Amino acid sequence: MAHGQPDFGAYSAKKTVGSMADNAELAARLGSIVTYDRKGDIMFADGLESGLSPYRISGAGTGWSVTQSNEHSRNGAFSAKLMCGSDGVREARLHKFLPYPIFSDLGFEASFTMHDDVEYILLYIGIEGAINLIEARIQFDQDNSRLRYFNIGGTYTTIQAGLTLWEDDDMFNTLKVVVDFVKNEYVRVMLNERTWDLAGIPINTSGAFFPPHMFANIYCRGVAAKNAAIWADDLIVTQNEP
Repeated sequence: MAHGQPDFGAYSAKKTVGSMADNAELAARLGSIVTYDRKGDIMFADGLESGLSPYRISGAGTGWSVTQSNEHSRNGAFSAKLMCGSDGVREARLHKFLPYPIFSDLGFEASFTMHDDVEYILLYIGIEGAINLIEARIQFDQDNSRLRYFNIGGTYTTIQAGLTLWEDDDMFNTLKVVVDFVKNEYVRVMLNERTWDLAGIPINTSGAFFPPHMFANIYCRGVAAKNAAIWADDLIVTQNEP
């Protein structure tokens, strides 16, 4: 004998509670960090609560550092503090490496704070195979108030000019890029409440240097003579994006 409720049972009226048919909403209510954009299937999601051991860190310039921090966070108690060097390239970087994937539309999302001495924030996702490195980069250029993508010529093209973000260490902005690694094209970019359709724009390819793998990195670069810092949180990599 069948048990449970009819298909329409989830939508029947109740006096005290409302039924829920959306599993993504249920997961969000139970504390998932995947609340900004729930499309795609999760390959990797980390709220930085357990330290930086899943990552490689790097940077450039005097005084750079990447550390776990309890000063500011989007969710939970911790985030990653990226402090840029004060001279030279002036960067701080957090790298996540993943196994070579089955190709689909892949997404990379990160949340971060903004400060007036930051020059840019960069999301960098790519797949390195036996022959080619296929890479997509999205840059929020704080200095020039614009959002840009890395083109097939190896330079940046502006997606949107005149963009500003609230500069506050307790305000986390969210940036997400989705890339079609079957066609080697951008799909879309999201920044907070806005979405830009980049379908059909090719991503850059070059020769491979390392064995097959996938990576998703977040960079920040500061202005000269200062150790600019951002806090990054809730790093999410997805596959099978619609």
